[in-house]
Amino acid sequence: MNSKLTYPSLTESTNQTWVQTERAAHEAWGRLTVKSPRAAALMHHLVAQMDQSAAVVASHATLAALCGMSASTVKRAISDL
Repeated sequence: MNSKLTYPSLTESTNQTWVQTERAAHEAWGRLTVKSPRAAALMHHLVAQMDQSAAVVASHATLAALCGMSASTVKRAISDL
């Protein structure tokens, strides 16, 4: 019996095709787009990659590639969040 666990890559579809946010969270996200566009963009990518337990595990380098940002920009965006 093979008990090796595998995880989908950040770019693979996992049958999650939509996400839902509370109105207050969505409004706060809108304010974030003005305050820190890079953080808001990162948040969009993170939410798009969440699994069923609302978790994302990725390195700064992976997030940078996914978002089209440098790793240092990703780090600054994370600190803005």
